[in-house]
Amino acid sequence: MIFIDNKYTRIYYEIVERAKIRELGTNVYKEKHHVIPRSIGGDNSKQNIVALTAREHFICHWLLVKMTYGKEKRSMSHALRMMLAVNPARHPGRYIPNSKKYELIKKIADEVSKGRPCSTETREKIRQGNLRRPLASEETRAKLSAAAKRRKGFTPEGRAKVVESNKSRVWTQEMKDKLRAHNLGKTNVTQKGIPQEKLTCPFCNLTGGKSAMKHWHFNKCKLNNAMRRENR
Repeated sequence: MIFIDNKYTRIYYEIVERAKIRELGTNVYKEKHHVIPRSIGGDNSKQNIVALTAREHFICHWLLVKMTYGKEKRSMSHALRMMLAVNPARHPGRYIPNSKKYELIKKIADEVSKGRPCSTETREKIRQGNLRRPLASEETRAKLSAAAKRRKGFTPEGRAKVVESNKSRVWTQEMKDKLRAHNLGKTNVTQKGIPQEKLTCPFCNLTGGKSAMKHWHFNKCKLNNAMRRENR
């Protein structure tokens, strides 16, 4: 059985059965509702769709959260949260809950989403979606950069802490070899699908992507720093 046998399920079906036998006037704002939501196995058949008022629709989705468990509860919590995103063009008469209900819905959706497993297929869909996103404008990048610089990690005090933390880190030769093998196995392609320019470090002769090489090599190259210390 999809739904839990409790009082919320009984109230839900009372609203649905009443909606099936009544006629809402043409001047009444109404919304289509799937009795068994599509995200948990429902379809678009006439038997599975009823016309509800905006308030009834909201109440039914609230009840669905209390009628389900597991992944179905997560789906219903997400559906209820999405009802808070009111689009005046699509839903001009949608019911808007008060601030307490709004806060409670957000908390419920957050709680049921914690610990949610993310499959490899889902991760790939997210990655592909990000690849299709348009590049951020220069103005947006400048705003993001300014916001990042205001964070504690970019202050002189924060940078000093990061430097001290890295100094105390012990890297074994095995760890270095694994990291080197991992980096060499990477394809030099950025997230947006544009191949990176390859650079070669003049001190260790290692070749790699432009961004990584500038970050770890040239004047920052460990071999260069070691040569400097020896020449002192």
